[in-house]
Amino acid sequence: MTAGRVIRSLAGPSGNERGLVYIGPTLWAIGYGTHLIYQIDTKTGRTIRTLPAPATGCMPLIWDGAKLWSTAFESSTLNQLDPNSGQVTHTLPSPTIRISGVAWDGHMLWLCSYKSKLFYQCDPVTGRVVRSAPTPGTWPSGLACSEDALWHCDYSQSLIYQYDRRSLELIRSFASPGENPFGLAWDGRTLWNADIGTGKIYQIAVD
Repeated sequence: MTAGRVIRSLAGPSGNERGLVYIGPTLWAIGYGTHLIYQIDTKTGRTIRTLPAPATGCMPLIWDGAKLWSTAFESSTLNQLDPNSGQVTHTLPSPTIRISGVAWDGHMLWLCSYKSKLFYQCDPVTGRVVRSAPTPGTWPSGLACSEDALWHCDYSQSLIYQYDRRSLELIRSFASPGENPFGLAWDGRTLWNADIGTGKIYQIAVD
């Protein structure tokens, strides 16, 4: 397979998906204009169910193995959500506003911000920033973690980047399927990428 090759594409339920996370065997996404969280069948694109987003303008979405996390673009807090009701069960201070991507590596939260143009690794209990590093482009718009890698997309560059998660050294980059990538998810083998220009969600080969 070629890195960046599209395996399949689905029509996004709102056409403007921002946050994206894989909770096998389904995808979850936030519709920016609808203020809903969608659970999506990865084979058909059918919406299985919806939950209310915790605030207007929510963008990133991740799963920590038990709960969902999200935040509104202008908010200074991160919200942990019950996946059954969408109710906020815990909040953390965010290191900055305009968080545009969130990921979970099994132990720590990862964030990227359009305002600061930085990656952050944060303690999920206290919100304390463990480390930070600059993003490669001017509009960071999605994060995902695989076993050893941090994956990142940039809306302004139309690129997907792979970093070594420990050293944060750039390994490679390749073109995103659409020009406006916004949201990444890792399913254990491939990436999923939402694009707000095409309104589609793409499954992407990385090998």
